[in-house]
Amino acid sequence: MDLSTIFGKTSLPGFTAEYLHRLPYTAPQAADLSRLPRLADFFIMAQTPQVEVLADSQAGFIQKYFTSEIEIQNLLDQGGTLVIRHAEQHDDRLSELAKCFEKYFGGAVDIQLFATTRHLEGLNWHYDVEDVYLVSLQGVKEYGIRKNTVNPLPLLENLPTNMRYEREVTPLYRVSLSPGDLLYLPPGYWHCAKNLSHQLSLILSIGILSRTAMSIYDELRRHMLDSLAWRQRLPPLEGIEPEVRAAHYKQLFQTLASEFIFQLNRPEFQEKWLAASDSAAL
Repeated sequence: MDLSTIFGKTSLPGFTAEYLHRLPYTAPQAADLSRLPRLADFFIMAQTPQVEVLADSQAGFIQKYFTSEIEIQNLLDQGGTLVIRHAEQHDDRLSELAKCFEKYFGGAVDIQLFATTRHLEGLNWHYDVEDVYLVSLQGVKEYGIRKNTVNPLPLLENLPTNMRYEREVTPLYRVSLSPGDLLYLPPGYWHCAKNLSHQLSLILSIGILSRTAMSIYDELRRHMLDSLAWRQRLPPLEGIEPEVRAAHYKQLFQTLASEFIFQLNRPEFQEKWLAASDSAAL
């Protein structure tokens, strides 16, 4: 299995240059469904004790345990969405696909399967910190999409509980996914979904937690441990005239900033960071 299973004839270099991290992308009939799980596989996985299955409720998503397909079907018939998280851990095809995505895009991969009742809305408006690749496996699902100007380029560290969708002012776009269609959403893009078909919809969601520039900062901090400027002890703040203290720390901040920039521009640091990044992607 390779990325053509999802992307079809899409040029990956072209996609990376024009859309990755920037713009949504759609590719009709791109995925090879014969190489991906079907609804019967979803039902089998959902009955496996080790599989994490979540069901939506008024209190949010809660973990569920099923012992039969009838139980799963009854819950779906009542209206709702079931999610299998980390599906790549329980299906050899998805495990291989996850490795392909991780190798090419260089980020941690989590694959989920979403089953939604006929003519029902799925999750409310929200955004993810991951790059999200959605493939319709069954049914027709409509996605609403909006660019995020409320919290653009979100990080896990600053992901709020209340995403404040009501503050968004960007235009709304709608995309319908039929079986085999691919939709890519950059990190932070608002989206919600509704099942338009008379049958259960099944969506394959591939999330990639791409590295951010903060990873460079994290690595640089380790290198700063060798810097005498950054290892120096700071004087107490009490008992010093405010003007003297302000002048001292102004000079200190300038010294630290110069050292920071010097270390960041060192070819040795850049080569080490790139080598470490290549190793992590292998």
